[in-house]
Amino acid sequence: MALKTARAFTGRKKIVGFKDTYHGESFGAMAIGYRPEYVESIAPLVPNFVQIDFPRVLKTENEKQTLSKFKTLLEGILKNEDVAGIVTEAGIITGWGSTFVAPNGYLKAVRDLIQKYGTLLILDEVGTGFSRCGKLFGMELENVIPDIVTLAKAQTNGSVTMGTMVTTEKIANKTLGKNNLTSTLGWSPIACAAALKTLEIHQREQVWKKAEKDGKYILNLLTKKLKSNPKVIEVRGKGMEIGLELKDNRTAQLVVKKAFEKGLHLIVGDGGNIQIMPPLIIKRELLDEGLNILLKVIDSVV
Repeated sequence: MALKTARAFTGRKKIVGFKDTYHGESFGAMAIGYRPEYVESIAPLVPNFVQIDFPRVLKTENEKQTLSKFKTLLEGILKNEDVAGIVTEAGIITGWGSTFVAPNGYLKAVRDLIQKYGTLLILDEVGTGFSRCGKLFGMELENVIPDIVTLAKAQTNGSVTMGTMVTTEKIANKTLGKNNLTSTLGWSPIACAAALKTLEIHQREQVWKKAEKDGKYILNLLTKKLKSNPKVIEVRGKGMEIGLELKDNRTAQLVVKKAFEKGLHLIVGDGGNIQIMPPLIIKRELLDEGLNILLKVIDSVV
């Protein structure tokens, strides 16, 4: 829906996305972030998609250098004024499982450049929305308002299947009837009721404040305990979306296996990265129990 709307509004065809990101299973969504070699057996996907590297923060250079290089790269693509939209998450990759974090100011930099060249900002909030990253929505991390937002999963707290595209009145008025928006299961009263109640609870309880507090606690604890561990490359994240990158995939898989045997369920996201995404309402005692299991297992893995 977002991709169709961006093309209908701008009259352009190109879409910019980032390598190794996940936005869904349709041909268009896969074309955003799946590398060609990953989808060779079902190719071709959708033409006119441009993939670039995500500007992850690296230890070998400071954030300003990373952001500056990214801005130069992106402007070189946008300056031809033929890009309909750029699809991104709010400064952290949640969908693919790498939990790469972009430099501070990333989303504002994207916003400034796309406004300069008439491109739309499509923000995927499926993973970053609904308090997960320490704000009700990821866009609030840098106070950037996108042109189009996509929501799902946490929107109904996982109780009912629902996906939503939100856009501005200006874009909606120009594209309605031209962007072919249809849905077999859309507008279900049960799903809408679940979504409204979920939003009400997030706002009433200010769930994002707990996510921000617990996220800092997890980051600080793991960073302190694992800073000298040769099996650990990095701990990073935003809010309750934490990445624990181990030296290789084998080590990560062993940690997951041993942790599961001790009652802790973990998953390996991408490569040697373990995504740590506790429930937003988890009690501190239970959180500590899980973190203690994780730390002991990492120490035991050879």
